[in-house]
Amino acid sequence: MRTNAQIEHFTGSMCSAGRAMLRWTQEDLAVRAGVARRTISLFESGGREPTKRVTRDLLETFEAAGLMFSVDETAVTLKLVKKA
Repeated sequence: MRTNAQIEHFTGSMCSAGRAMLRWTQEDLAVRAGVARRTISLFESGGREPTKRVTRDLLETFEAAGLMFSVDETAVTLKLVKKA
């Protein structure tokens, strides 16, 4: 299983699901990750793939909030981990 830092292909659906789990708007994620809201909107709608840097920033932002993505051959799992 791969987790946030190891995910090879982060999708717009995964991003949207992560935001929903955290109850964040696109604007909330944009501010926290330091990216434009339009970038997130285009990514989630399938209109554009983010750069590697933006993908890394999004995944790191989710991880900092305690949200972990696990990916295997058959499924993507989202898990909210309590911080100590």
